[in-house]
Amino acid sequence: MEQQMPRVHHFYVSMAKYLFHHPLYGIVSVQDPITLKEAAGYELTPLLLYGVTVVGLPVRWLTFPPVEQPKAFQEVLLKAWCHGQGLRGRPDILRVSRHLSMACPELVLTLAKLGVRMEVAAAKDKSLPASLRSAQDASKWLLRRYKANVVSLTEAVQCFCLCAQDDHDFRSRDADRYVGRREVKAQLQ
Repeated sequence: MEQQMPRVHHFYVSMAKYLFHHPLYGIVSVQDPITLKEAAGYELTPLLLYGVTVVGLPVRWLTFPPVEQPKAFQEVLLKAWCHGQGLRGRPDILRVSRHLSMACPELVLTLAKLGVRMEVAAAKDKSLPASLRSAQDASKWLLRRYKANVVSLTEAVQCFCLCAQDDHDFRSRDADRYVGRREVKAQLQ
């Protein structure tokens, strides 16, 4: 009998490097990362990036609340696992950075109650930072799907998060195209 591989997700939280909210144009993107001081000079409100990625696959679930309205980690994770069809529910292991684990030490107990083991990524593990970098880069391209004419912060963020959800759904349906290795196919099931 073949032993099933544990399902592993990466969870990361960061400032969105390229995305901001502008009071006249809604969600906007910058070509190169800028400082918060420079952003304020252009009336840009920074956004946070919360993401859950299936390790080894280009399937990611993202949400972008304003910096002034951060979301609870548990709320983000439960929403991702319930609504992110490509994530296939809760994983066996959730891998986070040491910074995130220090910022929320109670997360390990909360996840344990849900049957998910939290792992802190090793210092030499480059896959978690790579997932975050990939999400940062991909977030710029979500603007192609964002056609809303809403400029209020709340409505623009909600609309943009729906675009991110649509992108997740598309990538989830198309994930088979990226799968070649037998062990990665097992992760999808």
